[in-house]
Amino acid sequence: MTKAIKEQVGFWAAMRRKLKAGVPILTILEEARDRATNPSFAAALGTVAKGVGSRCGMAETMARHADVFSRMTCRLVLIGEQGGMLEETIGQIVKGLSSGAYSVAKDRKPSPRREIAHFWRGCGWLMDAGVPLDEVLEILGKETAHSPLREAIRKVRKSVQGGKSFADALAAFPRLFPDKVRRVVAVAERKTELQKVGLCIAAAMGRG
Repeated sequence: MTKAIKEQVGFWAAMRRKLKAGVPILTILEEARDRATNPSFAAALGTVAKGVGSRCGMAETMARHADVFSRMTCRLVLIGEQGGMLEETIGQIVKGLSSGAYSVAKDRKPSPRREIAHFWRGCGWLMDAGVPLDEVLEILGKETAHSPLREAIRKVRKSVQGGKSFADALAAFPRLFPDKVRRVVAVAERKTELQKVGLCIAAAMGRG
């Protein structure tokens, strides 16, 4: 885990604890800004604190710092704000950053295999938080560094929008999504358990 990710994991874990203890979000952000060791992270936290202090949404101001906060992180914060479950979605952020499912801008680009595992893990975390498949594919496609995978995700999303099942859409890219993966996805679709299968596939790839 890189230093940038460790700092973000520590920030989000601390925010979750403090929210549970009843500490106001603005206070948490200001304290984190003053303690941050990375200048870019400190500046981003300062912007978010100012936004929250001006009654702007936290996710809205985070999105202005795409070099620090990933799309997945911003989306989960927005879900938490809108649904009144910020503590829960922050827990997902901590898990995602710790496991490698979510990136930060200065993290090294992963290998193609690792990025495919990241894709599946991201699918699991985002769908478990209630994000629709179409939006999951949009978010992950934009955050994927591996060009063939990024293009495949874009085309899979287009096929799903056109009425194909997720498993059938994946079939056009057998090198990235082999038969055994598609079969598992097809079963999960029938059982409406896609959020579970993403994490299972990522875990299996990690063992491979």
